Amino acid sequence: MKKNILSAGICILSALIVFSCSQGDKKEDKEKVAEETIEKETPNLNLAPGTASVKGQVIKMNNSSVPKTCVIKVTNVIGYGEGTPSIAEEDEITVMMPDNILSGSDSDAFLAGNYCSLLIRNIEKAGSDDLGNWICIKVK
Repeated sequence: MKKNILSAGICILSALIVFSCSQGDKKEDKEKVAEETIEKETPNLNLAPGTASVKGQVIKMNNSSVPKTCVIKVTNVIGYGEGTPSIAEEDEITVMMPDNILSGSDSDAFLAGNYCSLLIRNIEKAGSDDLGNWICIKVK
């Protein structure tokens, strides 16, 4: 009788060890797949320091100012270069729009309500912490 109980205990213990080991492998596989998915979904932009890639909706284009400026409501921050001030989704940022950028893009691209994708660079202004310190480098 003692041999049967001992044998049953050994079998149960062996089964627990086998199942616990196999669960660990599955957990590691799931973690590895999750990491690979994140790497595939996160583009390696290699943005220059002080730059950011953003998507947003045009709120207002000011063609009368020098330089021309555009107010963008950020809908998606795609990436940052090193040392770039953070921008949150839903922030409204003012971006200076150089003439060479505007002349090379669709004339309707910056009408209020339209969406755009921009590469912008931070311009440090002494004593200014507002969201108006950006210049457009490229329209995507």
